[in-house]
Amino acid sequence: MNNSIYSTVITSKTGVQLPLLQNGKSIESRYNPEREAESQLLQFEKNTAFFLVIGIGSGILIKKMLEAFPQAKIIALENSQADIEFLTGLSLIKEIQKSERVIFTCTEKLNSELCKNYIPALHGNLKIYENRVWVLENRDFFQKIQDEINKALAQISSDFSVQAHFGKIWQSNIMKNLKLASKISSKTAGGGNKNKAAVIAAGPSFDETINLLLKHDDYYIISTDTAFSTLLKYGLIPDAVISLDGQTVSFNHYLHKNLRQLNQTEFYFDLSANFSAAKKISDNKLKLFYFTSGHPLSSAARSFSENKIINLYSGSGTVTITAVDLAVKKGFSQIDLFGADFSYSKGKAYTKGTYLEGLYQIWQTKIFSYEKLFDSLMFRTELIKKDFEHFSSPVLESYKDSLENYLKSMNFSFVNSDNLYRITLKKSSQESKTEFIEKEIPKFNYEGFIKKLKSGRESDYVFLLPYIAWLRKKMNFTDCKFEDLHKLASQSLLSYN
Repeated sequence: MNNSIYSTVITSKTGVQLPLLQNGKSIESRYNPEREAESQLLQFEKNTAFFLVIGIGSGILIKKMLEAFPQAKIIALENSQADIEFLTGLSLIKEIQKSERVIFTCTEKLNSELCKNYIPALHGNLKIYENRVWVLENRDFFQKIQDEINKALAQISSDFSVQAHFGKIWQSNIMKNLKLASKISSKTAGGGNKNKAAVIAAGPSFDETINLLLKHDDYYIISTDTAFSTLLKYGLIPDAVISLDGQTVSFNHYLHKNLRQLNQTEFYFDLSANFSAAKKISDNKLKLFYFTSGHPLSSAARSFSENKIINLYSGSGTVTITAVDLAVKKGFSQIDLFGADFSYSKGKAYTKGTYLEGLYQIWQTKIFSYEKLFDSLMFRTELIKKDFEHFSSPVLESYKDSLENYLKSMNFSFVNSDNLYRITLKKSSQESKTEFIEKEIPKFNYEGFIKKLKSGRESDYVFLLPYIAWLRKKMNFTDCKFEDLHKLASQSLLSYN
């Protein structure tokens, strides 16, 4: 039985195989589909680099697109896999399938294919072609297709916005941190002799659970940078501190008079994290380690160093997950996660003692009080009411989902109760000890890396995409050719040497 919307195949007057819909209609001209396709191309700008074609038909339009736009990538969409299988019997579709620039997909997989293949910094604006006859005959399916497109574009837009906002500062931090990494080497201490790790996030609930931490001295304490100040104010010295944020404000986490005395604490900085903060740690002769967590330029540096740079997972971009991953990589099978609220509770954004308290106390005026400054932080995006005391946001919800999906993928069981995640590894903890068993981290060969970048191929563009996103949006180079943006980004990259 044929489950496709197509029924049979005819031949146009010009010899092109045309599929007919179940009602006997063709979605293309039966006389001269080539000329019709060429006229459709006139609506697109010559520098278009990504198409979504809704309604594949004979494939003649896609063939003409490949010829007219040699730089373009195309997602060719039909409603179901049965429709695609029917069309693969056409000679023109068989020819098109040989091209690496065309992705055939159905509605069910559209979201994932768009998110995987469409890169705004590389491709510019997405152009959607809707075959008018196909849409009219598939109205029942079309709303779902639009929903999937909107969902995918919302996610892609969010990722692009983050890259466009931080692209320049990330690149600057990475190059400066790599130069600093070429001057230092440190030896990790593994997990020490502790059997359980405590990962400390800076959520409001830490005010209530810190007593549990104070009562037990058998924890290996891993602190996020935001919670670092709070721990020190309670007299708790963390075994490790994690920094992920590249913004200048992150420097405030490390403004402590007795910082130099923390010579047993390991400080882990993402290569894209704030350079001034990392330099302060280095200047105070403390143990500084760099890691990568996903930025393509950082990944390129890690690959160059033959994976000698530590790699940690950051999920959707929250330092809490990175801190948990560090505990896992150090071999802990029992982890208690404090302050991971992923919500604002009782009108509070953070636990007591973070750097924000000091800053807001300085910044407050009679008009903009300490409380109002915190309110402006919490209400900067639309909130989601969880219950009478707890409010979340789409970003915080994504952080929570990312953490819990990570734990499941790593074969951990977990219970979240009494403002505390209790996490247990289901398999032998020895299997998780991958990078942190009394290991010497060598100096980074900065000069060699710069030499490699200078001799790199033009096609090696991936590590520049966040900076190119910044150029497109912040510098308003929206309509510039990718080749020009790539050249500008490459020149900027090498200017740090």
